[in-house]
Amino acid sequence: MNIKRAKEEIEHTVKAYLAKDTMGEYAIPSIRQRPILLMGPPGIGKTAIMEQIAQEPERRGPALHPAAPLR
Repeated sequence: MNIKRAKEEIEHTVKAYLAKDTMGEYAIPSIRQRPILLMGPPGIGKTAIMEQIAQEPERRGPALHPAAPLR
């Protein structure tokens, strides 16, 4: 898996975990959610991937940032 694909998979996972249904409840309950685990040798960019995902709220929209106002 390359870095671009890893970023997409993490983004989709977090969006799914933060998605809510029409009643305002999480679509996937927290008891069913699992941690995101990045494995690999040192220096391949695991931390950089997570930092890039966390620092791009304008591209990701309110799904990854629940406190952001809805547009």
